[in-house]
Amino acid sequence: MGAIEDPDRASRRELEEETGYRADRWEKIGAFWTAPGFASELMHLYLATGLVAAGHGRLTPDADEALELVRLPLADALAAVDRGDLHDAKT
Repeated sequence: MGAIEDPDRASRRELEEETGYRADRWEKIGAFWTAPGFASELMHLYLATGLVAAGHGRLTPDADEALELVRLPLADALAAVDRGDLHDAKT
């Protein structure tokens, strides 16, 4: 197992790598185990607000990360949850 990265720092890096945005404000919401008894991965949940485009020189996803970003208004995202359209806990 590799070194465990500080979740506060990792969340900021991941937001920029995976979305191209940075946040002015961060609030830790909580954490959950992805598969207790099977895996040791602990996911940390944050609310990032005050988003701004990272701009030139931003961090980018790793070469093996194939991401499809979809922007939704909050009401549409909540409706997708209600319909059961989202099937992965990270989303």
